[in-house]
Amino acid sequence: MLALILAALSVFGTLPTGQSQSSWNTFTSSEGRFSANMPGEVMTSTIITNTKEGRLLTHMTSTTDQNLNEFMVSWTEYPDQKSIEQRGNDRNFDRVRDAFARTRDLTVFQETLLTSSYPGRAYSMKTSDGDRIIRMQVFFVKNRFYQLNADTRVVDSRAGEKFLNSFKLLPGTLI
Repeated sequence: MLALILAALSVFGTLPTGQSQSSWNTFTSSEGRFSANMPGEVMTSTIITNTKEGRLLTHMTSTTDQNLNEFMVSWTEYPDQKSIEQRGNDRNFDRVRDAFARTRDLTVFQETLLTSSYPGRAYSMKTSDGDRIIRMQVFFVKNRFYQLNADTRVVDSRAGEKFLNSFKLLPGTLI
């Protein structure tokens, strides 16, 4: 039986290792004022939202690796305000968490206060079938709201941690 499995592997490929085979590169966004390690080709897009505060642009950079793990950084700039950091309170963090979990029918299993100069939270969630882990970080930095998502298969959850841990705001940049 082992010989048959090894023969099939030599014809059809290798066993999945749980590790993404895509190459990881540092992606730097001067507009977003951040860098992060991301696999594969990074795509960018912008969503325009009309709010009571005026027209807001949400910029997104994202990529998907060959295992269909998804990595995304988005930021919304509030151009008419010097700071929105005061919005980084428990009520607003709970609203962001709950809305995100509800849209994808996710169960939150971990929540952590981010320790940085800016108000932030980290969440770990899982899909109802338990096949995927979604790690999300949100924080308020001066006049911007940042959201990072790593949506991975359970066996690839280290890739999500790698992505989130690599995120850095660019030094010396006034936001």
